[in-house]
Amino acid sequence: MWGEAFFSLPYMVKRLVLLLLLASASMGTYAQSTAIKTLYRKVTNTHKDTFETKADSMTNAFIESFMIKNKGYFNVSYNHYAFNAYWTQAHAIDVVIYNFERHKSIDYSLANKYRGYMTSWYNNKANNYAGASTSDGTYRMFENPFTDDMCWITLTLMHMGEATGTTKYFTAAKNVFDQYIIKRAKEDEGTGGLWLPWNTDAGSGPNACTQSPATLIAAKLYQKYGTAKYLEYAKKLYAYTSKKIVFSDGRVEDPPLTYTQGTFGEACRILYHVTDESTTMKNKYKSLAYTYINYAFTSGRCTNTQGYLRDEGSSGDQSIFKAILIPYAVNFVLDEDMTQSNRTTVFDNILKNTKVMWKNLDLSRYPLVFCNYSWSSPYTGEDNDASMGAMCSGTSLMENTARMCRAIVDRYNLGTLLTECNKLVIYPEYEDEAVYVAFNKAKQAAADIMASPNDYMTHEFRKAIDNLEAAYQAVLASKLEDLAIIDDMLLDIEEEKTYPHITYTRTYNGKWEPLYVPFAMKYEDWAEEYDVADIFDFHQDDTDNDSIIDEMTLEVMVLKDSVAILPNRPYLIRAKSPGEKTLILSDASVVPTSENSFNYNFLDYTYTFYCDYGMPTIAQTYTIQDGELVYSEEEIALPPQRWCMSFYANDSTVSAPLPARIRILTTEDYANGLLSPASSIKSNESIYDLSGRKVANVKYLPRGIYIIGGRKVLVK
Repeated sequence: MWGEAFFSLPYMVKRLVLLLLLASASMGTYAQSTAIKTLYRKVTNTHKDTFETKADSMTNAFIESFMIKNKGYFNVSYNHYAFNAYWTQAHAIDVVIYNFERHKSIDYSLANKYRGYMTSWYNNKANNYAGASTSDGTYRMFENPFTDDMCWITLTLMHMGEATGTTKYFTAAKNVFDQYIIKRAKEDEGTGGLWLPWNTDAGSGPNACTQSPATLIAAKLYQKYGTAKYLEYAKKLYAYTSKKIVFSDGRVEDPPLTYTQGTFGEACRILYHVTDESTTMKNKYKSLAYTYINYAFTSGRCTNTQGYLRDEGSSGDQSIFKAILIPYAVNFVLDEDMTQSNRTTVFDNILKNTKVMWKNLDLSRYPLVFCNYSWSSPYTGEDNDASMGAMCSGTSLMENTARMCRAIVDRYNLGTLLTECNKLVIYPEYEDEAVYVAFNKAKQAAADIMASPNDYMTHEFRKAIDNLEAAYQAVLASKLEDLAIIDDMLLDIEEEKTYPHITYTRTYNGKWEPLYVPFAMKYEDWAEEYDVADIFDFHQDDTDNDSIIDEMTLEVMVLKDSVAILPNRPYLIRAKSPGEKTLILSDASVVPTSENSFNYNFLDYTYTFYCDYGMPTIAQTYTIQDGELVYSEEEIALPPQRWCMSFYANDSTVSAPLPARIRILTTEDYANGLLSPASSIKSNESIYDLSGRKVANVKYLPRGIYIIGGRKVLVK
């Protein structure tokens, strides 16, 4: 279901006639980051694929072609087992773990099968030729003379723990690091850092493929356990590596290889999140995370002439390097704290490689599928020569592309659902009821995930969507008879009905806007945060005295004191500050309307206001935009709870379009003498409209402003 419906929220209800809840001040409206909006558009509009089906196919083919299923580890090539292939087993089972993570909450049968492979991998020591028996009561089962091999295995143990929630994997990782990795570390006085020999042989020194994963392990152990010594290890391992191994141009080692570029970049990214150092140092880690990862995708040292990641060699070690870079590049893309432009750059480079790799796969003998050492060309060798490392790199690319796209879509969907849920309001008298307690709990859980997402756990987004949607639906299905009206909601009110509460939620720009609502409001309902004005008068002006009407003015009166507005009538509203706001009415009624147009006849002209709760298309009309009247000759879709206006001369001498403006009148105009009440008019006085034309006696005047005896008079 998720793979089929990634373009929109899979469960989110789009019907907008909602039961109203209470205004809970605990959570504001969630704002999607610009980065996640951009990435979401790239997935759904540009690529139109989450790559999940392709990832499922490749992972299954990888398992069928290379895994020794009862052991959980992998052959080094098709039908060829190697007893000493240890460190590569970490990255091979990582591919299975990523697939497990995507399916654990939606395909329990497949997820349990893959969980079984992880268990077998662990119980069989990941093919560790040097490890002790699993029954000796220690974690020597993963000890190995090669320090870097143990580092890669330890990172995978942590990944297993993160994916399954199984404590023993974290415990194993921690013990392998404490007992067998960090004990080999040596202090370096010149840098104040730590370095690790890559092997127990005499004379073995430090290298990037040991320092990089060790730094990452220490940082992640601190992130997991909060024990200070791990952060100290991470900073010291980083200090030595940055001063003695890496290069200023972005190379982690020479020749630059994708696996160390990615791993040291990931170590810097995690250090950015966990370090207790200065803001300057944190920002340095953040910058370096991008530098090292981006170098792998853009340097001619790591790419071929076509701009794709290059063939790094045909050995079992070399062919698997790219499988290590890609997951860490995806983590960078999914990290909301990384710079937006850098995230999108890495995203684009990942997708470029994914598409060319898939294009060059031969699926004609599926599930027998082999990936080439270079993704920009197909594999053409013999079956028995097909490399597990090359297939692992290609499958890791597809699995992590699927993880990345799924997480982007799920994060966007969760944020959208959370935004909708935060528009609902819960009144104090309801807040202790179980359905609303569960709703607020689900909202808080979703907000927590949005605030600090886990790099690997894409299923947490899905779980949060499921839980929040279920709580949302339970609230909507509750028996409370409150009504929420949201901006642009399509309304179909068939009968008058009174509700304990009605809310009207709308986003305002701080200028005058049209208002058309199906309920009455008293002055005290809006006075604190809004101004509301009523249609008052119209004028046609000859501004250049050529006897031709060339401007139209709409005058509106700002309502004050104890005035109320009527339902289903055109008004103007202005929020005293811009933004989304909610009007809350108690014991209020919605009223059906039998008409959606209103004619105002003023002298020789008729003004028609079109109002609607649907979304009709209307041409040749004036609308209010940015606080001003604007004429449109073309058809426009009139949003619900708005109005538009047209006018014509009864004698056909003038018609739209004319320049138009809105003039605001207030009751203070009485005080300064601008307006006088109609009761002050004497029966024998001559009366003129504001265009200077003499009109009839006050007895027959429509409401408006007139010039009588040299003063302006208001007729209501």
